[in-house]
Amino acid sequence: EAQAGGSLAVAGGARSDSHTVEVMMRDGRRRDDYATTERQLEFTGFALMEMSPTESSSAHEVDVFSLDQDDKARARYFRAIETLVLRATGCSYARAFNFVVRRSSIVGVHTRATNDNAARGPVNDVHCDFTPDAPTIAQISGLAKRLGLGHCRFAIINAWRSTDPNNPVAHWPMAVCDSNSVEGRDLVPRVSPENGNKIYNLLHSPAHRWFTFPSMTSKEVLLFKQYDTSPHSTRFTPHTAFNSPLTPPNPPTRTSCEVRVVCFFAEDGDPNNQSAMQTSFRFLHQRGAGVVAEKFRGGDASRNSRL
Repeated sequence: EAQAGGSLAVAGGARSDSHTVEVMMRDGRRRDDYATTERQLEFTGFALMEMSPTESSSAHEVDVFSLDQDDKARARYFRAIETLVLRATGCSYARAFNFVVRRSSIVGVHTRATNDNAARGPVNDVHCDFTPDAPTIAQISGLAKRLGLGHCRFAIINAWRSTDPNNPVAHWPMAVCDSNSVEGRDLVPRVSPENGNKIYNLLHSPAHRWFTFPSMTSKEVLLFKQYDTSPHSTRFTPHTAFNSPLTPPNPPTRTSCEVRVVCFFAEDGDPNNQSAMQTSFRFLHQRGAGVVAEKFRGGDASRNSRL
């Protein structure tokens, strides 16, 4: 793969080889294509979720800009997001494994080196987080085998949330592209120069269907799929922050946190390994590692530790 261009010192965090394109932006709040969040994720690659009162309370009590230093805060925030993703996808097991915090006031830095969790600016560059041979995919596949889930389908969901409890998003809002409108030839594999991650950039096509969710609040979470081992589901959802013509003068700074969550689906695994998978899920529940669907938990559990 070719190396992607470096970050430009401009608002929005474009790469040096990005090209500006004007597109029709649809209001995702008016979509009526699929009745459930689970089906929206499966067939278009994205969905908007409202947090439950418990999830919202937990998330709002955490200063996301302290997640790198505060293990308890990170565990609390991850648990809220894992619970929401489990509810949205209908998966058997959800486990958060990575986070990114952003401020729209930060210019020129939208991607950092691996394990550098300092805040960064928005990404005004259409991309998908992983290609099938990205290092993260190999790492998760290896973890799945060690956990006894090697024959289980998994997907990676990005959970994006504004962290400003007082102002809806008005500056550099998020946009997602309907995966059904993207052809394989539109996706260009690249390597991020900042961290060596293998990503996709997107070649523009008038067939692409773009959506945004205006005025997102801190009680809402935008979910978009970044990988799926199933060839029968959407796998890569292009996304970006964008310069909206509706942005008012002097908008409040956008602060956000995105968490990547791996979801395992027992029903789509090898039927000959169902017993072993259930044993693994019970073990993970007892260790408090991620969130396991209720039907796979079994017995009492301690939720005070994480793998």
